[in-house]
Amino acid sequence: MRKLSLFLPTMLLIACGSVPTLAQYNTAGTLNTWTTRRVSRLNPPDGQFRILRVAKHNGFDRAVFEFADGVSSFSVSYQKPPILEEGTMTPIEISGSAVLVVSFQFYYGETVSIYQGFPKGQLDLAVLREIKNIDASEAVMSYALGVQGRHAFRVSTLANPARLVVDIKQ
Repeated sequence: MRKLSLFLPTMLLIACGSVPTLAQYNTAGTLNTWTTRRVSRLNPPDGQFRILRVAKHNGFDRAVFEFADGVSSFSVSYQKPPILEEGTMTPIEISGSAVLVVSFQFYYGETVSIYQGFPKGQLDLAVLREIKNIDASEAVMSYALGVQGRHAFRVSTLANPARLVVDIKQ
Protein backbone atom coordinates (compact mmCIF):
# COMPACT_ATOMS: atom_id res chain seq x y z
CA MET A 1 0.00 0.00 0.00
CA ARG A 2 2.89 2.38 0.82
CA LYS A 3 4.39 1.85 -2.68
CA LEU A 4 1.04 2.66 -4.29
CA SER A 5 0.69 5.87 -2.25
CA LEU A 6 4.10 7.04 -3.53
CA PHE A 7 3.42 5.88 -7.10
CA LEU A 8 0.11 7.74 -7.59
CA PRO A 9 1.39 11.26 -6.73
CA THR A 10 4.44 10.70 -8.94
CA MET A 11 2.26 9.66 -11.88
CA LEU A 12 -0.01 12.64 -11.26
CA LEU A 13 2.97 15.03 -11.38
CA ILE A 14 4.23 13.47 -14.61
CA ALA A 15 0.78 13.65 -16.20
CA CYS A 16 0.19 17.25 -15.11
CA GLY A 17 3.64 18.29 -16.30
CA SER A 18 2.84 17.14 -19.84
CA VAL A 19 -0.61 18.75 -20.09
CA PRO A 20 0.48 22.23 -21.25
CA THR A 21 2.60 20.76 -24.04
CA LEU A 22 -0.16 18.44 -25.23
CA ALA A 23 -2.79 21.19 -24.97
CA GLN A 24 -0.95 23.13 -27.69
CA TYR A 25 -1.30 20.13 -30.02
CA ASN A 26 -5.00 19.33 -29.92
CA THR A 27 -7.69 19.70 -32.53
CA ALA A 28 -8.35 23.41 -32.97
CA GLY A 29 -9.51 25.33 -36.00
CA THR A 30 -10.48 24.02 -39.40
CA LEU A 31 -8.07 22.79 -42.04
CA ASN A 32 -8.27 24.27 -45.56
CA THR A 33 -10.03 27.43 -44.34
CA TRP A 34 -8.72 31.00 -44.25
CA THR A 35 -8.41 32.21 -40.65
CA THR A 36 -6.32 34.25 -38.23
CA ARG A 37 -7.00 31.89 -35.30
CA ARG A 38 -4.93 28.93 -34.11
CA VAL A 39 -5.06 25.70 -36.12
CA SER A 40 -3.58 22.59 -34.52
CA ARG A 41 -3.78 18.81 -34.57
CA LEU A 42 -2.55 16.01 -32.32
CA ASN A 43 -1.28 13.42 -34.80
CA PRO A 44 -0.10 9.90 -34.01
CA PRO A 45 3.04 9.69 -36.17
CA ASP A 46 6.34 10.88 -34.81
CA GLY A 47 7.24 12.48 -38.12
CA GLN A 48 10.80 13.05 -39.18
CA PHE A 49 11.12 16.63 -40.42
CA ARG A 50 12.98 16.89 -43.71
CA ILE A 51 12.84 20.45 -45.14
CA LEU A 52 10.97 23.75 -45.18
CA ARG A 53 10.41 25.42 -48.55
CA VAL A 54 8.63 28.66 -49.51
CA ALA A 55 7.07 29.94 -52.73
CA LYS A 56 4.99 32.80 -54.08
CA HIS A 57 1.60 31.92 -55.60
CA ASN A 58 -1.19 33.97 -57.13
CA GLY A 59 -2.89 35.56 -54.08
CA PHE A 60 -0.81 33.93 -51.31
CA ASP A 61 2.66 32.98 -50.12
CA ARG A 62 3.25 29.35 -49.17
CA ALA A 63 5.46 27.60 -46.60
CA VAL A 64 5.73 23.81 -46.98
CA PHE A 65 7.05 21.65 -44.13
CA GLU A 66 7.96 18.21 -45.49
CA PHE A 67 8.21 15.06 -43.37
CA ALA A 68 9.66 11.64 -44.14
CA ASP A 69 6.98 9.57 -42.45
CA GLY A 70 3.84 11.55 -41.59
CA VAL A 71 3.01 15.07 -40.38
CA SER A 72 3.77 15.42 -36.67
CA SER A 73 1.47 17.08 -34.16
CA PHE A 74 1.41 20.77 -35.07
CA SER A 75 0.17 24.19 -34.03
CA VAL A 76 -0.01 27.32 -36.22
CA SER A 77 -0.93 30.69 -34.71
CA TYR A 78 -0.08 34.36 -34.60
CA GLN A 79 1.82 35.32 -31.45
CA LYS A 80 2.37 38.71 -29.90
CA PRO A 81 5.91 39.97 -29.34
CA PRO A 82 8.27 39.39 -27.84
CA ILE A 83 8.97 36.10 -29.61
CA LEU A 84 11.71 34.36 -27.66
CA GLU A 85 14.41 32.04 -28.94
CA GLU A 86 13.95 28.98 -26.72
CA GLY A 87 17.63 28.21 -26.10
CA THR A 88 18.63 31.67 -24.88
CA MET A 89 15.20 33.09 -23.96
CA THR A 90 16.14 36.30 -25.78
CA PRO A 91 13.74 38.15 -28.08
CA ILE A 92 14.30 37.51 -31.77
CA GLU A 93 14.43 40.19 -34.43
CA ILE A 94 12.44 39.25 -37.51
CA SER A 95 11.25 41.17 -40.57
CA GLY A 96 7.54 41.93 -40.81
CA SER A 97 4.99 43.44 -38.45
CA ALA A 98 3.34 40.16 -37.36
CA VAL A 99 4.72 36.73 -36.44
CA LEU A 100 3.07 33.45 -37.34
CA VAL A 101 4.55 30.61 -35.26
CA VAL A 102 4.50 27.04 -36.58
CA SER A 103 5.40 24.40 -33.98
CA PHE A 104 5.79 20.64 -34.21
CA GLN A 105 6.04 18.04 -31.50
CA PHE A 106 8.39 15.14 -32.23
CA TYR A 107 11.68 13.71 -31.10
CA TYR A 108 14.19 16.06 -32.73
CA GLY A 109 17.12 13.66 -32.39
CA GLU A 110 15.57 11.27 -34.91
CA THR A 111 15.27 14.11 -37.42
CA VAL A 112 18.81 15.47 -37.39
CA SER A 113 20.15 13.01 -39.97
CA ILE A 114 17.57 13.96 -42.65
CA TYR A 115 17.02 17.64 -41.82
CA GLN A 116 17.89 19.87 -44.81
CA GLY A 117 17.08 23.27 -43.32
CA PHE A 118 14.99 26.28 -44.29
CA PRO A 119 15.37 29.52 -46.31
CA LYS A 120 17.44 32.08 -44.40
CA GLY A 121 17.55 35.85 -44.75
CA GLN A 122 15.08 38.15 -46.47
CA LEU A 123 12.55 36.37 -48.67
CA ASP A 124 11.44 37.72 -52.04
CA LEU A 125 7.74 37.09 -51.38
CA ALA A 126 4.68 39.35 -51.18
CA VAL A 127 3.86 39.02 -47.43
CA LEU A 128 6.16 36.35 -45.98
CA ARG A 129 9.35 38.29 -45.16
CA GLU A 130 11.62 36.01 -43.11
CA ILE A 131 11.79 32.68 -41.27
CA LYS A 132 13.68 31.91 -38.07
CA ASN A 133 14.01 28.67 -36.14
CA ILE A 134 13.07 29.60 -32.56
CA ASP A 135 13.02 26.17 -30.90
CA ALA A 136 14.81 22.92 -31.64
CA SER A 137 14.54 21.32 -28.23
CA GLU A 138 14.21 17.62 -27.59
CA ALA A 139 10.50 17.31 -28.37
CA VAL A 140 9.64 20.53 -30.21
CA MET A 141 10.68 22.39 -33.34
CA SER A 142 9.22 25.85 -33.91
CA TYR A 143 9.58 28.43 -36.66
CA ALA A 144 8.69 32.11 -36.55
CA LEU A 145 7.38 33.37 -39.88
CA GLY A 146 7.74 37.14 -40.16
CA VAL A 147 4.70 38.44 -42.05
CA GLN A 148 4.03 41.93 -43.40
CA GLY A 149 0.76 42.45 -41.50
CA ARG A 150 -1.61 40.02 -39.82
CA HIS A 151 -2.96 38.27 -42.92
CA ALA A 152 -5.35 35.33 -42.97
CA PHE A 153 -3.66 31.95 -43.30
CA ARG A 154 -4.79 28.48 -44.38
CA VAL A 155 -3.37 25.21 -43.08
CA SER A 156 -3.59 21.91 -44.96
CA THR A 157 -1.83 18.56 -45.05
CA LEU A 158 -0.72 16.62 -48.11
CA ALA A 159 0.57 13.09 -48.64
CA ASN A 160 3.33 11.44 -50.71
CA PRO A 161 5.46 12.97 -49.31
CA ALA A 162 3.82 14.02 -46.04
CA ARG A 163 3.60 17.82 -45.83
CA LEU A 164 2.09 20.56 -43.71
CA VAL A 165 1.22 23.53 -45.91
CA VAL A 166 0.71 27.05 -44.56
CA ASP A 167 -0.63 29.57 -47.07
CA ILE A 168 -0.61 33.25 -46.12
CA LYS A 169 -3.06 35.47 -48.02
CA GLN A 170 -1.58 38.52 -49.76
